[in-house]
Amino acid sequence: METTLKFLKISQSQKLLLSVISFAVPILMLLYFTVSGINDDINFGRVEILGNRLLSPLSQLLVLVSKEQRLVTNIPPKNNYNSNNLSITSNLIEENLKNLEKETQVIGENLKITPSSLKAAGNPELLPATITENWKSLQNSKNSLTTEQLSQQYSDLIKRIRELINRVGDTSNLILDPALDSYYLMDVVLAGLPQAQQQIGEILLYTQKLSLYKQLTYEQKVKLEIYASSLQNTDLVRIQQGISNSLLAENEFYRKLPSLQNLPPVLKYYETAVNKFTESLIQVARTGRIELLGASFFQQGEDVVIQGSQLWTVTRKELDKLLEKRSKYYENLRLIYLLSSLVPLATSCFFLFAIFQQINLNSLLKQTQESGIQVSISATELLATAKKQEVVVTQQTELMLDVIKSAQEISQVIDKLVQEMDKVASQSTKTAKFASDSQLDVIQMKEVMQEMENASKNISVKLKTIDQRAGNVALVLSTITKVAEQTNFLSLNAAIEAEKAGEYGRGFAIIAREIRRLADQTAVSSIDIEQIVQEMQLAVSEGVTEMNSFMGKLFQGVDNINKISTQTGKIIEQVQTLSPEFEKVNVSMKNQSQNAQIISESMSSFALGMKHIKNSLDQTFLAIEQLSEAAIGLRNQVSKFKVND
Repeated sequence: METTLKFLKISQSQKLLLSVISFAVPILMLLYFTVSGINDDINFGRVEILGNRLLSPLSQLLVLVSKEQRLVTNIPPKNNYNSNNLSITSNLIEENLKNLEKETQVIGENLKITPSSLKAAGNPELLPATITENWKSLQNSKNSLTTEQLSQQYSDLIKRIRELINRVGDTSNLILDPALDSYYLMDVVLAGLPQAQQQIGEILLYTQKLSLYKQLTYEQKVKLEIYASSLQNTDLVRIQQGISNSLLAENEFYRKLPSLQNLPPVLKYYETAVNKFTESLIQVARTGRIELLGASFFQQGEDVVIQGSQLWTVTRKELDKLLEKRSKYYENLRLIYLLSSLVPLATSCFFLFAIFQQINLNSLLKQTQESGIQVSISATELLATAKKQEVVVTQQTELMLDVIKSAQEISQVIDKLVQEMDKVASQSTKTAKFASDSQLDVIQMKEVMQEMENASKNISVKLKTIDQRAGNVALVLSTITKVAEQTNFLSLNAAIEAEKAGEYGRGFAIIAREIRRLADQTAVSSIDIEQIVQEMQLAVSEGVTEMNSFMGKLFQGVDNINKISTQTGKIIEQVQTLSPEFEKVNVSMKNQSQNAQIISESMSSFALGMKHIKNSLDQTFLAIEQLSEAAIGLRNQVSKFKVND
């Protein structure tokens, strides 16, 4: 009651001022939170610009260190040109390392590239000063290390530079950028081009080693095919799609900018260089001709690196322009919000005081009360909407966590599949080896069967010769038998004549008797020999028959061996064809595993962004509640306000 009396005793201008303040406070609070959100977007974009600024020396280092690795580990004798080129490359690396350290000292705190931040993240080796020390240590010990040790040292240095690029992308908000045009360009700058440039360096280093071989193995040809396919169908396509989508998004959201039209010509040069290099790489893989790995081949690879660096530089500049434009857009938006809120508020105050003498205070109070009710209703609706948004964001966050869990499970399953595919590929290789050994055994068996066939033919010919000789012996025995019969007959006649001669023919009779006895023995022996010859002819005939039957079976065996050899050759071809297919499937499964991990990481980043949105909604929710309470208090105060007559 006393408060009401005190309120009624104040002047009308003071009462009106109190009413204006009651309306202005909630509006200013909403303005504060709105401008705070815009300021967050502006700071978000400025950090992105700083990250893009730090990528300039890092992108140069990724290309130059890979180039120095190829020059240092170059197997052929070094000439003056290579020595000069190596010196120039080393100087450029040193210059970019200095620029990197200088930039880090200025903007490292904003991007969390400090010793404490990197140590907390578990990556103290990514500090630019540490990378510089590693490079200097490598330069000092270059002459005392083997080629393999040098390659490993350079690979570790390139890995750290690539990880630092990813770190800058994470801490500078480039990965979380919400705008589609800059998002696609950031994908090209942070992932597409670095991966392509690194892979080109690996290809040139690998083919440089292959140039010393006399002949390429099957595995080396397959690896070259995989390199060419990955470079043309994965890296190049990702870069093309990123730039194309960025141009489309720019036309849709910001209209056409002359600056982005600088990208297509540079991309065209890069596409031409990549296609030309991959054609040469595929030709080497399919023909296996070592002589194709000459100076022109490596010059084509260096052209790809040069065009990639040019495209990288132009893309970063265009990205910087987009980020600057967005920051300018948010700054103008902030100014518009301030003007659209403060100017009407000031104008309302002016008109309220100007028409104070012309309106009835009761009508004014009634309107004020109705406005307070409307504000209260609006605040209630805003509160309900904010609660719904909070529920939706909470559900989205839970859904994102489920997606992350599912992505991790998929990644684990794919890893197991990769292990199984490794085992299957190993078994396939072993099977191909066993099949090759079996084919050699079949070939040897075929040769032995052919030798047996030739030997059987010779035996058959000799048996036929023996049969013919036996026939000749039978003829001779027949002649001997006739001679023995004739001799027996003559000895009988001689014995008769000796009997006629009496005493004088007795000696001759004895001789005739002995001759007859010998003739009889000869006849008997001839009969025995004839029987033996007949038995030998019978045995030879049976041997010839059996040998002919054996040769028929032998010919059939030779035909079967030839069929087996042909079938074994087909099996070997199929097994050898199957082994590269398993290798391709294995590579695809590994790529799927990496993609699943990338999805899981992206979902984690998205879930973090959803948490930030939820926090912002909580702040908005609090502001709306305060606005609702202020509107209710204003309405209560206005209902108590009475005007003295």
